[in-house]
Parts: sequence; C-alpha cells; structure tokens
Amino acid sequence: MYAEGNKKTIVSDNIKGISGAKWWKWVFPGLLSVILFLVMSKDSQYFNQLLLYDDEFGYWAASAYLTGTDWRSVTSGIPYYSYGYGFLILTPIRLLFSSPDMMYFAALIVNSLLIVGSFWIARYVTGKLFEEMHWAAIDTICFLVMLYPSNIVFAHIAWAECLLVFMFWVFVWTSLRVITKPSVLNHIGIAAVAMGLYVVHQRSIAVAIATWMVMVWCFFADKGRRKKVAVFAVVFVALAVAHMFIKTDLVDTYYFNNIRVDVNNMGGQVEKITDIFSLDGFWELLQSIIGKWFYLFVATLMAAWWGAEFLFRKMGPYLKESFSQIKQHKKEGLVENLSLWFTWLLLAFGGNFMVCAIYMKFGMRNDTLVYGRYNEYMIGIYFIIGVIAFLKDEKWLFKTMVYFTVALLCGWFVQSILDGLNLTAYQAYHSICTSLFLEKGSSVKGGIMAYTMMGLAVSTFAMLLVKAKPWRQFDWVRIGIALCPVIILFHVTAYTMISGTMMEKQNLRIINITYLVDKINQIDPEASKRVYYCSDTESRYWSESFQFHLKDTPLTVTTSSEIDPDSDDFYIVGNDFVHTVGFDEEFYCIKESYQFAVIVNADGELAQKAKELGE
Repeated sequence: MYAEGNKKTIVSDNIKGISGAKWWKWVFPGLLSVILFLVMSKDSQYFNQLLLYDDEFGYWAASAYLTGTDWRSVTSGIPYYSYGYGFLILTPIRLLFSSPDMMYFAALIVNSLLIVGSFWIARYVTGKLFEEMHWAAIDTICFLVMLYPSNIVFAHIAWAECLLVFMFWVFVWTSLRVITKPSVLNHIGIAAVAMGLYVVHQRSIAVAIATWMVMVWCFFADKGRRKKVAVFAVVFVALAVAHMFIKTDLVDTYYFNNIRVDVNNMGGQVEKITDIFSLDGFWELLQSIIGKWFYLFVATLMAAWWGAEFLFRKMGPYLKESFSQIKQHKKEGLVENLSLWFTWLLLAFGGNFMVCAIYMKFGMRNDTLVYGRYNEYMIGIYFIIGVIAFLKDEKWLFKTMVYFTVALLCGWFVQSILDGLNLTAYQAYHSICTSLFLEKGSSVKGGIMAYTMMGLAVSTFAMLLVKAKPWRQFDWVRIGIALCPVIILFHVTAYTMISGTMMEKQNLRIINITYLVDKINQIDPEASKRVYYCSDTESRYWSESFQFHLKDTPLTVTTSSEIDPDSDDFYIVGNDFVHTVGFDEEFYCIKESYQFAVIVNADGELAQKAKELGE
C-alpha cells in the first residue's frame, strides 16, 4: 500500500464487499472490457468519411507525408496539425489497407482499443492508490469514466483524441512509477511520454512543463536522483530536437508556410497571450475560465471539483512541510512522498486548463465559452479521484450544497453571456456534454440552465443512493447501481450525437464524394489522369474528403477560370457550374451528385470511355 511521508495510508477505505474467487477478478474486468469495446465501436462500420475539416485531414496528411504520397495541393491551404497521431496510428493503417473505407474503419477500431487499454491502466493505477477499496468498485468506477461521452464520440472520428486519452493514462502510470520506483528506465519513459504527448497535440504542452517543474524539484531535493534527472533531460531535449527537424520539414514540404499554418501553431498564440494584459482581454479570459470550469463541473457530475479539492488538500500540506524541511536543511522523503505526484497531476491539469481558457477565449460560436475538448483527454484520473474522494468524504452534504450553489451561479453567468450575444453557431464536437441542450442554428436561451439542472439532478440521485445507510455490506454493488443512471446519461448523450449529427454528415458525404470518386476510379483505374478540384465553385473544405478517397492520386486545387477545356483530365466542380451557359459545348458531365459533378473535356478520351461504360 502506498503511503505518505508520515507513513499514513493515503486513502483509507471502509468499503467492504464479498470476497470472490481470484478468477472472477479477471473475468469481471474482462467482461467490462468487451462491453466497453462494443460501446466504442458500435456503428463504426457505417463510417468511412472525414467528418471534421481541417482536423482529420491534417492527421491523415501526416501519414501521407511519411509514406511519400503527394497531398500538398490540399494541405497548402490548411493550418498545421501535429503529426504524432498520423505517424503512430494512421501510417501503419495506411500501409496495411489499400481501401480508404477500410483505412477509416481500422482507425476507428484502433480508437476503441485505445480506450480499452486506458481502462486497464486506470484500474491498475486506481487499485494501487486505493488498495483497501473493493476491486469490483474500482473496476466499475473506471468503466464509468471510460464511458464519458467524449470518449464514445471521439472513438467514431479518426483524429488524435483517443490516442491522447491513452497516452495521458500512460503518463499517469509512468509518473507514478517515477515517484515510487525512480529507476533510470522510468525517467527515460516519462521523458518519452511527455514529449510524445506534445508531438500528438501541442495543447499538451502543459504536461511537459509540469513534468520539467517536478524534475527540477527532484534534482534539487534529492541528490540521489540527479543522474536520473539528467538522463531525463538529455532524452527529452534529444526528442525535442528531432521533433523540431521533422516538423520543420513537414511544414515546409506540405504546408508551404501558408498564412493559415500559425492558426494551430505556437507562433499564432502570442497575440492571445498578450491580450490577457489588457482590461478587456482579462475580462474575456475570466469569462472563458468560468465557462470551461462550469462545463467540466456539470459534465463530470461534480467529480471534477471533488477531484480538484482532493489534490489541493494533498498539495497544500506537502508544500508547507517541504519548505519547512528545506529551511531546516532536511530533505528526507520530499521526493518519495506521493503528495508530490498529486501536485504533479494538479500542475498538469491546471496548466492544460489555462491553455484551453486562453486559446479558446469566447469567440463567434456558443461552444467556445463552454469548450471542453481540450481538457477532456486528461479528465479521467481526476474524475476517478473525485468519485472516490466523494465516497470517502464525511462532510459531503455541506460541500455538495456549496458546489450546487456555485454551479447554479456559474450556469446563470454563462447563460446570461450567451443570451446577451444571441449567437446560434455551435459545434457539438467541442462541447459534447452540452449537445443535448444546445443546437447549431438555434437560440441557447434556457439551454445552459437546463443542462445545469440535469447534471445536478442526476448527480444528486447518485450521491443519495451511495450515501444512504441501508445494506451497507453490499457497498460495492450499490456503487454500481448508483452509477447506472450516469452511464445511461453518458450513453444517450454520445449516441444522440452519433446517430444524429454524425450519421447525417456521413450519409451526405457518401452521396457527395464516394459515388464520384468511385466513378473516377472506374473510368481511369490506373490513375493516369490528373484530378482537379475547383475551389471557387464549392467550399475548399470538401477537397479534403476527395483527396482522402483518391488516396494515392494527387488532387490539385484550382479555380474554374483555370480549367483547360482542351486537356483530358477530371475536374470536380459544384453543381451550379454544370448549368452555366455554354457548358455542353466544352464539357461532358460524367456524374453528378447532390452537390458536386465530375466533368471532362467533351471531345476527349475520358468522355468517350464514360459514355461507353454508361451504355
């Protein structure tokens, strides 16, 4: 059992349960893993299209870059996206599967497996932290946390979020080993994981900074660790230098340093940071902080606040004791003390939260005020700690009343801001837990307060069921029963979005894109002809899906004014272009979809072949 510096148990537990056979301790989590995989992968076979521009394409473009495929004409018009997910996950998939449909499906299956892997790491870490808690209760709580709505939704999208969830759990496990088993290998591991997270997505820079802060502290607080910390520094810097070279080449080769590159790059955030020091900028930041903290409060049914309070309670006494010992020239136990690990987690989360608050200050969409996506990849460990902290708190009723009051005030504040601006733009992917109450194109009046009341009602029901006195001997069963309405709510929230918004987009893209690309491949199976996309006839964003499905055939983004009617190539245009005056004299429409058309030279070989295949 892990212990604090004062040799007391970190978290004692009076939760008792029936002792089952040892084999059941493996069967039960195995069964939960199967259920988790089925929930995450449900309906994945229906998805074969990019749902999010430019994000998904940016990640697939990294795999195209690594495999030497020319997607440069399309990537030259999008922001830079980190390449970690593209290199680690999408490149192997790209090499294993030739069909874009199978590539996309495989990516979704990997997403599901990453969440299952996160579940096993979570139950291991939680079991080490709370050894006296019944193993079935730990498994059930970890299972619930993995069913968090964003995990389910993001498992159905080929982007970096599920990998970030998994890698952060690897970070949680590795950082715990650095504190409890400070070997050279663990210090190398934490350097690789911290830098790896940054390579997968730059928003995780706070994790790297928190890690450096802890390593510097270990260096000065424990002479015995200095060589290990030095190894950490060397490995981290070496990986950072390698990353710099790879990123520079990727940006120069694939993005041509276009004006949109810095949208997601560090250089593009300087202005947002400097704005904080103005009165208006500081007020906007404060609004952003309140909105995002409110979202996490209700989305985790108060668990995020319980978890944060627990970490603060561990950090405060640790810092006080540490500075007291330093004054007395005593440093024994400062590095081995597990409260340092809790402080590490708090620094990582606090830093990441501020990255989100600064980068996603309230803009022209409703979701930016209650933006959750940037924080949700790391919410799992804090969610779990929060649930267990609540289960063990003797002053839970008073704290709950305080939290409820604060939540209502924050909800009222957020609702007032959104009502005053009267915006209707909303992207559910960034604030999934509000998607039942906010809708793109609709007014948000009353939506935030409805969201607040729903969260408070469900959390109240679960808390009262757990804290009620009867049938105490079956506490681990009661925890499972109490979490059932939470699991149901999470599932409904996620699959309402998947079966609605996402499936609607999927079907539209099949009609618009897949049918046309299939026709191009049928007429020119050897891909000997060039394919152009006229961005002035339809949105540039659609070129990304066409390029993804064309796979190894480069798509050239151009304009209708640059079409050469004498060249025998494919041109993808918006439907309206087909109905322009004089079109039939120069072009032949091979296939027309709901929104697009594929056209060729009317007198060329492609037109003739298309007519023959059509007969």
